[in-house]
Amino acid sequence: MNKPLTEFVCDCCGQIIKNPNEGVLEYIEVENPKGSEIYLGKEYKIVHNNNYTSKDSCRIHRNKIGIRDLGLNELLNDDYGTGAIITLIGTSENDSIVIHSDLLECLRRLTVPYYDEAKFYFNEALEDGFIGDNQLDFCKVSKLKEIIMRYSRR
Repeated sequence: MNKPLTEFVCDCCGQIIKNPNEGVLEYIEVENPKGSEIYLGKEYKIVHNNNYTSKDSCRIHRNKIGIRDLGLNELLNDDYGTGAIITLIGTSENDSIVIHSDLLECLRRLTVPYYDEAKFYFNEALEDGFIGDNQLDFCKVSKLKEIIMRYSRR
């Protein structure tokens, strides 16, 4: 089992990012259609920091305009992490926001212990009836650990 909220699976190469210093959250920044100064992100991916991979680059959005990244160490740091995660959501007092599914998935991976590893087995667990489509099953730590133990051995 991976160390929760410390080790993550790279969305590019599929290998383990062994600690937050080795990874970044990559995304594409786009202008807010409401015209405010707030920028929105899309296509959030957790990938290796270029300094920690043997590949040329674990980047998914290599040639796209507006590519940005945030170090996982900054996002998960106790002094800065909560603020950085709130920044990802992009809230302001005057704008109502919609959290897109890719951002919600990213936030679960960064904040719910064992989610990043268990997500690979969700389809099997659903097919077996081990979990239902209740969203709480996907965020309950004890259930996520059970999913990993049950399905990673198959």
